[in-house]
This record gives sequence, structure tokens and C-alpha cells, in this order.
Amino acid sequence: MVKKHEISPEGAVVTEGLISGLFFGIYLKTGLSVDPTDLMINVLNQTQQIAQSMPHSIDIPNYVPIISLIITILTLLATIATIFSVKNRIFGIFLYLIGFLFMFGIVLYAYH
Repeated sequence: MVKKHEISPEGAVVTEGLISGLFFGIYLKTGLSVDPTDLMINVLNQTQQIAQSMPHSIDIPNYVPIISLIITILTLLATIATIFSVKNRIFGIFLYLIGFLFMFGIVLYAYH
């Protein structure tokens, strides 16, 4: 039987911080957001614009701002839930910041 490897809550928080730091560093250096949430919102915006520019298209109401807000809130809540999965919340925030700042620093240094 194959053992399932699970990451500890502390490891999940550091990983979340690393990923966030990577995305934020790339955004600051390039001006392009590569965060999956932002990419999905951009695809929704483009789809909305294309649908509205088509001749004889159905009038589609613009739900993109509402969907964007919902996605952003859910992403924020998931990040907070990951941080608070550590027994000591202050330690969870500290781990997140360590991961974030570490990867952010690497991205800033790499693009120097």
C-alpha cells in the first residue's frame, strides 16, 4: 500500500507564503499579474467584451465585477484559513510572512 504524504499545516502556510511572494514579486517587476485569480478575471473580461462586440449578440449583463469580488473574497478566506490551520495563529502569520518575504526577495534579486 502506498503511503499518502500529507503536508503539515506549517508547511502549507509557508508554501502559501512562497507562492504569494512569487506572484507579487513578478507583478512588481513586470507589471503583469500571473496570479491564477487575476488571469481568470481577465479571461472573463475578454469573454464579456467579445460577446458584446459580436453582431446580433444577446445583451449580456456585466457580471464580471461581482464574480471578481466573489473570487477575491474566497481566495482571501482560503489564505486566512490556511494561516489559521496552525495551532498558534501568530506563528501561522509569522510563517506566512517568512515564506512571502523569502520568495519576494528571491524574485526581486533575480530580476535585478
